[in-house]
Amino acid sequence: MKKENNRKVFGLWLLVAILTMPQAGVAQSPPGIAVDVVIHDGRFVIFSLLNFYEDKAYQCPFIWVRATVKDRDGKGRVVARRTIIARNVALPAGSREKKEEAGKEIIQELELQFERPRIVDVSDPSHNCQSIQTPPPSNNNSFSAGKVFRSRLKDGSEGPEMVWIPAGSFRMGDIQGGGFDNEKPVHRVSVSRFAIGKYEVTFAEYDKFAQATGR
Repeated sequence: MKKENNRKVFGLWLLVAILTMPQAGVAQSPPGIAVDVVIHDGRFVIFSLLNFYEDKAYQCPFIWVRATVKDRDGKGRVVARRTIIARNVALPAGSREKKEEAGKEIIQELELQFERPRIVDVSDPSHNCQSIQTPPPSNNNSFSAGKVFRSRLKDGSEGPEMVWIPAGSFRMGDIQGGGFDNEKPVHRVSVSRFAIGKYEVTFAEYDKFAQATGR
């Protein structure tokens, strides 16, 4: 009976250990932010980021993963274990399929020492994405797509008329299939909401900016 109980306890412990074991290639913290990592042609990694929040934007100063590099097309001996980092990644609210490439410089460096170094494995993905705190809007500056507003400047005067542009995404690159190499690959870009001047900047407005900033 005691052995049977020991087996049950061990089986339960093993199940908990498996369920709580971090999965290589996927990180999720805080909830609603997911980062998947894939190896591209053994030469670099692609972080695929998702923000499931529709009302929260996040900034990720660092996203990283541990990588194992082998020589001779990945079939030789291990020549390096490196941490691959993507820096300053923005995740707008409701963004999907944001991709960041990282680690190309690592293989370029190792190619000076080894025949054909290749990334063969990644593990322990981590990130420190933090929600971007935005101050509550004032009555004359509440967000509404297309809304025109003016903010009061430090000298007491009113700033130029501004228009709110909603968050969104678009496909950047050669979507027609006849462009230049620097227009490829086509990739999706997401932007957070922002405000832009309703009219062109005037000389008087720029003079005021130059005086205020010491330009």
